[in-house]
Amino acid sequence: MGSVFGKIDVETPKFELIRSTDEYEIHKYSPSVIAEVTYNPNQFKGKKDGGFMILANYIGALGNPQNSKLEKIAMTAPVITQSLLPEKIAMIAPVVMKGGGGEGERKSVTMQFILPSKYKKAEEAPRPVDERVVITEKGERKYEVVKFSGAATEEVVNGEVFSS
Repeated sequence: MGSVFGKIDVETPKFELIRSTDEYEIHKYSPSVIAEVTYNPNQFKGKKDGGFMILANYIGALGNPQNSKLEKIAMTAPVITQSLLPEKIAMIAPVVMKGGGGEGERKSVTMQFILPSKYKKAEEAPRPVDERVVITEKGERKYEVVKFSGAATEEVVNGEVFSS
C-alpha cells in the first residue's frame, strides 16, 4: 500500500486524458463507487487523520474490516479530501447564529476513498458498520489536475503556488 519513489502500487481510477499542458491536465473519470465520511475536524482534538481512520477501519486496512460482510477492501489512490469553509454572505438583520466556524475555520471536512473498480454499484459494496461512513456513486466527471512535484501543501491545494 502506498508509493515508492513516486510509483503508486495500488489501483487508481480510470480516466481519459482530454487535454495536457505543461501546467495541468484535464481528466475525464469513469463512474465509481466511493466511501465517504464528513466530520468536524475539531472533534478529533487536533489530529488530522480522524476521517482517514474511520474509512481505513471500514475497509480493514488496520485490522478487522468494519463492514457488514467483514470483507477486506483493497486500498486505492488517491484519497480525496474536501474542506468546507463557512460561506460568506451579505450582512442582513437580524443575525442568528448556530454552530461553530469562525473566520477561515473549517466547519467540516469530507474525506473519500474510491472503492476498487470491482464495485460497479453502491449496493455491491459491503455496508459500513459505522453510520458515519456513506457509500455512494460518482458518475462520470471531469477534473483539472495540476502538475507539480513535492507535497500537497495548503498553498498548492489553494492554487497559490501557480498564481501569477
